[in-house]
Amino acid sequence: LSCHLWCLEIHSSSSSSSSSSRSERENTMAATSAEAEAAKQRWEVENNVQTVDADLAYKVDRDAYMEARRRKPWAQDPVYYKHVRISAVALIKMSMHAVAGEKNEIMGLMLGNVDGDTLVVVDAYPLPVVGVEYQVNPGSQCDAHIANMNDSNELIGKNYPIIGWYHSHPGLEVFLSGIDCGTQSLYQMYQEPWLAVVIDPHKTMTAGSVEIGAFRCYPEGYTPPENSVSKYRIPPDRVADFGAHCKKFYPLDISIYKSTTDAKMFDLLWSKYWVKALTASPLIVARDYITKKLSDVTTKLGTVETKIGHAPHRGHGIGSDKSNDGAFEDVSNEGCVPFIGS
Repeated sequence: LSCHLWCLEIHSSSSSSSSSSRSERENTMAATSAEAEAAKQRWEVENNVQTVDADLAYKVDRDAYMEARRRKPWAQDPVYYKHVRISAVALIKMSMHAVAGEKNEIMGLMLGNVDGDTLVVVDAYPLPVVGVEYQVNPGSQCDAHIANMNDSNELIGKNYPIIGWYHSHPGLEVFLSGIDCGTQSLYQMYQEPWLAVVIDPHKTMTAGSVEIGAFRCYPEGYTPPENSVSKYRIPPDRVADFGAHCKKFYPLDISIYKSTTDAKMFDLLWSKYWVKALTASPLIVARDYITKKLSDVTTKLGTVETKIGHAPHRGHGIGSDKSNDGAFEDVSNEGCVPFIGS
């Protein structure tokens, strides 16, 4: 009898412990799920994600696309395309790919539509390409991969045309380098309408919001107005290269959208993206980026000091020389590096 009672006590204790452990796991999962949902909502706010009608978001209008190719409105207006709408699903896919590349540049293609002067990016997929600093190019090795992806898309009814390419600039800011301009210009000659997207994964992981830029190149021989050259944050060691090409391309306005149709897919992708961001400290993931930014700020401060030293002084102190305000503002902006959770 004593032995039987002892066994019952052990069984009762084991059941109670098992129930307690299960309850703790459930509470932990619920808390994690709540944190993930809160993080997703913050991400949507920081990237200004707008909810749109599903038909508007994913309508396949091949006729409109072929009509645009026939009319070639970009031939009459070099800046005909001024806006880009990117689905949240495509954005998070491109961001995850860029982050996975770490220090290496990666590349992929974008599928979508045209809507007047707006290019619509519906989906994106990676290419088996790894590049070095400012040098990533698809090459012939991607032809078979692209053909296979096109066949697969047709089989599942995803009949969106390829409308552009994306690649990463790890810790190098978002703009088109000389090689990027050559790649984009070549695509625009034979694959119009065509878009270039650049993502900085290091800044994305430190800031939380996606650091992204969308660009198109001007046609050969076109000279843009002086005030049309946008202002970019360029690493000091690349200013010379950028200066030689900054008038060859222009940025497009970017907006991000989602719909109820892609909510399930977005949630699945978000769980992977959030875990990656959660398990990696921004100070560790982007330490090279942060170190480089500090070095850039130091270099630019030295440049500003040199300019001030050689500039004629008017009145008392440097504050009276308004020509220096822009330089100080550049350095101030360069030094502002936000972090996830700040």
